[in-house]
Amino acid sequence: MSPFKNALKEFIFYAGRHRIAERTGGKLCGDKIYLKYLGQNIYFDLTRFTFSSLKLDEFDKTLIIRYFYQASGFPPKNRWLSFLDLPEGMHHYQPFIYEALKPLAEKAFLPERLSSLNAVKLAFGSESYQIYPLPRLPLAVIKWDNKKSQVLFDQVCLSYLKTVDLYVLGIKTVNYLTGGI
Repeated sequence: MSPFKNALKEFIFYAGRHRIAERTGGKLCGDKIYLKYLGQNIYFDLTRFTFSSLKLDEFDKTLIIRYFYQASGFPPKNRWLSFLDLPEGMHHYQPFIYEALKPLAEKAFLPERLSSLNAVKLAFGSESYQIYPLPRLPLAVIKWDNKKSQVLFDQVCLSYLKTVDLYVLGIKTVNYLTGGI
């Protein structure tokens, strides 16, 4: 077994399957944790260390595993942070503009994908929604008529993922919402 799988096996043993499912907002059925990621229902097999979906790339898989490791289970605070407000966010902000904010400003939301992320309309900008790319991790996506946009993270986000993971999640979410993936 690889060092990664050994570490994952140890984490699952000590953290407990039920606690991992509870903290992530997933559902434990036998050896599998089921959860929703970017609109698709997936599961992770806790004994085989495999995912159910072939549509997941390595970034997706890594993000979900990190979510399992770090998820606190804390509820959202309904206080929003921009990417610049996150620790080390300023170091990744220019690529975030190019890879997330610019495509978000230029492309329309796909209504069926908003629905799959349990979108709730917000009162920001000309069009905005609170969405859940992962079960306990809300994001706000905002567009203004002047072709500006913003992705905001609930203040609880750092108890679920680190800034670099939120960077990937923000980009993946925008791509999903606008048809990029």
